[in-house]
Amino acid sequence: MKNNNMTPSASAQQSNQLRSIAGDLMEVHGLLSLLCNELGGGGIVQARHLEPMLARAVPKLRDAVQAMNEISSPQGDDSRQPNPLLM
Repeated sequence: MKNNNMTPSASAQQSNQLRSIAGDLMEVHGLLSLLCNELGGGGIVQARHLEPMLARAVPKLRDAVQAMNEISSPQGDDSRQPNPLLM
């Protein structure tokens, strides 16, 4: 019977990565909720009010998608093309 010591470490690392992704996505959800409230209020919305929210949300979403793709793809599988909508 083999004792594979890599599995618990890899599992813990993946768990930490998922927690980090969840935290980022919760922050993005909050930012996008603020954006929806801003846009749903009616009236004129100035881009300078929206730009900071989007500037914080978009990179976090890109990072989360990239990390989830890395977790879900088999090791060494670079055959997937990046989603051009997320670039």
